[in-house]
Amino acid sequence: MRSRPPRHLLLTTLLALILCGNANAEGEAPEEAPPFTVLANVTISCSAAWPSTTIGCFIERPVFVLGGLELAVGLDAQAVITGGLDAAHLAPYGILAYYAGTWSAWLEAQLPELASIPTIGSPDWLRAGFTLRIPP
Repeated sequence: MRSRPPRHLLLTTLLALILCGNANAEGEAPEEAPPFTVLANVTISCSAAWPSTTIGCFIERPVFVLGGLELAVGLDAQAVITGGLDAAHLAPYGILAYYAGTWSAWLEAQLPELASIPTIGSPDWLRAGFTLRIPP
């Protein structure tokens, strides 16, 4: 019987590979890149919940921006420190967002696969949200 690595180890490994990935144009010698170039124009949001000991991170990179409208791709990773792995997941998302002066709204749809990263676990297939900042 073949032993399989725990899901949280797989999630952490995939997340690290995405953050570390970098490509150079064919035939170009690699230049000395400033720190965190791989993360340029990437948004990373993380949160933790207690007592469920759930940790989640969302990595998002814009693909197309037109004024306040943005189309992006993202990767959602959630791990549970204690208890079972049923709540853990890794899923790529397509995001459509609108950013205005004091508010923003977004719609996220789970993608079947992104850059060979499959969906692991049971994430939500559709999510929506908004932010509102009350001016002084």
